Amino acid sequence: MLGSISIAWPAAQATVDLVNFKGGSSISGWDSPQINRNFTAKGSLEVSGSFFFDLSLEVGIDVLNGKWKKAIKLVDEPSVTISAGISGSIESANGQTTGTIGDAKCGGLNVDVGLGNKLFIEIPGMENIDLWSKNFTAWETCIEYVPSLTEDDRWLVH
Repeated sequence: MLGSISIAWPAAQATVDLVNFKGGSSISGWDSPQINRNFTAKGSLEVSGSFFFDLSLEVGIDVLNGKWKKAIKLVDEPSVTISAGISGSIESANGQTTGTIGDAKCGGLNVDVGLGNKLFIEIPGMENIDLWSKNFTAWETCIEYVPSLTEDDRWLVH
């Protein structure tokens, strides 16, 4: 966010007459300053959520009904991520206010759906050993905001 005020006196004038100081000196234009207020704000908002579940295969040894137990687990963790984001800006300068919604990529609400998968080995008491991980965007769209259309048609899906 950025704000400023500038004050200028475009018609300000002062004359000093050193010979005839009282009669030849003058001052004018200082009573009507030009005031410009400027304001700029930019922002963005993104909401995302993920859900996943574990598929695992565990192999272990159990001695004396749990007195000594060791196991190793192979875990596959598929996931889905959904995110939606919007950005915008507003600017006010010299009495004119302009604003934009979105950016060069999307002029409105950007929606992404991603898929992922992670394969790792889990051994109790140790850090997980990552074997493979892959994430990619499965679907992406822009719900564009068009202010010149009627109220019902302003949000267009691309």
